[in-house]
Amino acid sequence: MSDDWRELLDRALEGEELDERELRLLAAALADEGARREARELLRFDAQLQGRLAAEPGRAAALSRERLLAKAALREKRLGLRGIPMPRRTAKAAVAAAAALLIAALGWLLLQGRGGYPAPQARGDFQVAVAEGEWARAPRVERGQRLAVGAGGAQLRLGGYCELSLDPNARVVVRGEARNEAVELERGRIVCRVRPRSGRFALLTPLGSIEVKGTEFITTVDYPEPQEGDADMGRVRKAVTVTVMVVSGAVAYHLADSVGLLSAGMSQAFAREDEPEPLALPDGLAGFKGILVGTIVGPVDREFLLKVEKIATVWPQSRADNPQAAVGRNVGIVVGRNRLTEQHIRTLKRLKTGDQIIVEAFHIEGKRLTVMELLRKAGDTPGEGDRKPERGKGEREGNGRAIKRDGGEREGEGRAIKRDGGEREGEGRAIKRDADGEREGEGRTVKREGDGEREGEGRTVKREGDGEREAEVRAEGGGMTGPDVVEGFRGMIEGTLVGKSPDAFVVRVDKINKVWRTNTAKSPEALVGKSVTVSLKQEPRPAEALLKALAELKAGDRIMVGVVHRAGSGLALVEVLRKLEAF
Repeated sequence: MSDDWRELLDRALEGEELDERELRLLAAALADEGARREARELLRFDAQLQGRLAAEPGRAAALSRERLLAKAALREKRLGLRGIPMPRRTAKAAVAAAAALLIAALGWLLLQGRGGYPAPQARGDFQVAVAEGEWARAPRVERGQRLAVGAGGAQLRLGGYCELSLDPNARVVVRGEARNEAVELERGRIVCRVRPRSGRFALLTPLGSIEVKGTEFITTVDYPEPQEGDADMGRVRKAVTVTVMVVSGAVAYHLADSVGLLSAGMSQAFAREDEPEPLALPDGLAGFKGILVGTIVGPVDREFLLKVEKIATVWPQSRADNPQAAVGRNVGIVVGRNRLTEQHIRTLKRLKTGDQIIVEAFHIEGKRLTVMELLRKAGDTPGEGDRKPERGKGEREGNGRAIKRDGGEREGEGRAIKRDGGEREGEGRAIKRDADGEREGEGRTVKREGDGEREGEGRTVKREGDGEREAEVRAEGGGMTGPDVVEGFRGMIEGTLVGKSPDAFVVRVDKINKVWRTNTAKSPEALVGKSVTVSLKQEPRPAEALLKALAELKAGDRIMVGVVHRAGSGLALVEVLRKLEAF
């Protein structure tokens, strides 16, 4: 047999009795500090194998083979090593030392074989996670369980050599295994005391790990509350901070991509911004369809963050339970892909953080609202945050420059038009009413003759005096029209302006003022009570007078408008656009 002290120790651990010569050789070898360290590692290795055999009796045969193979590999690795000469000490003392080591080792192994390694123990004010979001008190804890600490704090004891004190509101997960203990600190403060030369211990954090072999240290994991503006593309950045303070001993850390060593008396804080988390949609806003007024609170891009100040309009088809709950909250807004995308992006380029805007937005999916027809800065239109200009005596606010009518009354509708009899009225361009007929149409002058009616394209037409109307955007309104309602419609409608952009607007139809002879809609009256989008973009060259008239209108104005259906579910503005007197 071999006289290598490692094989002698292995035979003794297997229960084989050594003779006096072998005991002398073993004792002499273990007198060396290096050999004693190696012997301790062999004892730990054997203990771990015994633990696995005890834990899984069904696999005992396979594990026993693994044990023999592992030991054979160790013997092959150290084949050239032999026992060193005996130092000058009595054989009796050497034998006693070896016997003491063997007795201690065999006693420790006996404890291991009987399941003597202590299970994790917890005491104090804590609960254990039993399901997602559900917690319950438990008489004991097991590895893999998550603990939430109450106001009284709690203590954890692992392996008999790790004492952990948890502050109130801390959250941890028990990890690790025998002689290689570990705890994951998700949140809060923990004080760790690890007895030296008893086993390994690691503290896991969101930023990395801290490893020790014997020390006392304090660690805190904190998530600072996001400040207003801490957003990126409609998402909130989540920061985490880990602070480590070493009381005694030393710790090796790998935190936030940094690696180093902290000794007694040293402390350091580590921080990192996680990837932005999607901003949560306020409760009650799911399924929302309507118009919001708010202030941009983050960087302006295709996705941005809006602090809602007012729910201006809620469309009837909205499914939101409580839109008003969003007032005062930050909401993610995104410009979707539709026919107005390029226009909206141009608008965004003119906006900045702090601007107040009006936006028509729908909740389509996810945690953001999508811009629909309307997106503009609130101050761009009179009555939306700007002071209204003073008007002169007798002057009325309208859609063009002031026009004087007979009797001194001034009205805004475009250029002055003279009718037979000397009456002046404001319209997009001059239209003369002759004795033989009336000129009207969808733009250019149209003459009504005895045999029929001609229509054209072009500018606004006015039939009677109008004035201004001060009104708020009302929250109620008719549903948006579908293609089946507007298809083929051609005529004049009256209604209330709900919202607008530079070249489009939404009007809630109150009355069908006139249906032109070229109309093919089966039921024009079906538009009454509905909200319809009217656009100038469908026209190749929108009249400047119409664009100017639209720019001077504000939400809540009563208007008359000449429209035709060309495609889709909206209408095209082709003739009249003017403001009517209030009721």
